Amino acid sequence: MNHPSRIPVVCAVIRRGDRYLACQRSESMREPLRWEFPGGKVEMGESLFTALHREIHEELAAKISIRGILRPCSFEKNNKVIELHALLCELVSDDFVLKEHSSYRWLKAGEFGEVDWCDADLEILEILEMDTVEKTGWWRT
Repeated sequence: MNHPSRIPVVCAVIRRGDRYLACQRSESMREPLRWEFPGGKVEMGESLFTALHREIHEELAAKISIRGILRPCSFEKNNKVIELHALLCELVSDDFVLKEHSSYRWLKAGEFGEVDWCDADLEILEILEMDTVEKTGWWRT
């Protein structure tokens, strides 16, 4: 029996105030014009944190402060199992540049339904909408 290969992926759930950063994929990317939390594949030998710092630098030319991690979720796609690790973050400074995405929005949890999210992020959205996550106040210093 052939077991699907496992691919670890990280994404940054970046919060500012009561809003989260959603990035729209460009027309040239897979799942064009859908929305996502920025991030990407973990390279061989990288930790989740190192991979996310690298990905955010590559995609947004930004630095982040990682505050925590949500429970990982996994899904199968094209005979591969994607293991998605969502890390709770804040931007170190307010400046960032879209290097791969076509647009961005800062959305409150109640506004997530206003954009067409990539399927991979749907479970993360459900977690963020839970009162228990909000009550932790993880973004407060």
